[in-house]
Amino acid sequence: MDAGRKRSGSGCAEPSKKKERLFREEWKRGRSWLKFDGHLMTCTICKTHAKPSQTSAGNKRNAWIEGCRRVKLDVVKEHQQSLMHRNCEAAEKTVLGLPTSGGMFATQFAKRDHAVTLAMKLLFFIVKQNIALEKWNDLKGLVCWS
Repeated sequence: MDAGRKRSGSGCAEPSKKKERLFREEWKRGRSWLKFDGHLMTCTICKTHAKPSQTSAGNKRNAWIEGCRRVKLDVVKEHQQSLMHRNCEAAEKTVLGLPTSGGMFATQFAKRDHAVTLAMKLLFFIVKQNIALEKWNDLKGLVCWS
């Protein structure tokens, strides 16, 4: 049997069909950095922020900067989790003035820390002014804790 043919269940040889991989626009959802020009996928964040040591290893160029030909969602996800991409993403967030890690949790911790700081300032004021602690609840009610 020819190498380019495969056997069907009926025993007849039929040409093997190489599955053509198509880029899907839904892969871009949540990945504003992902670009596809019809043949190659690229990462705009890595193109902008990758260091020279990350873009080449010997004679090999980084596919996500030059253009990746392997059009598969798994390949996109693998790049998204790569150390180089995460470092470039952090660099992008720094440039934009966004928090670089922690996401929602970092925001919640920052709010909690701010509330604790306000409470400590109020307590310090009460002690310094020699105000009775029975007034604590009335004083903390004046402050917006959100």
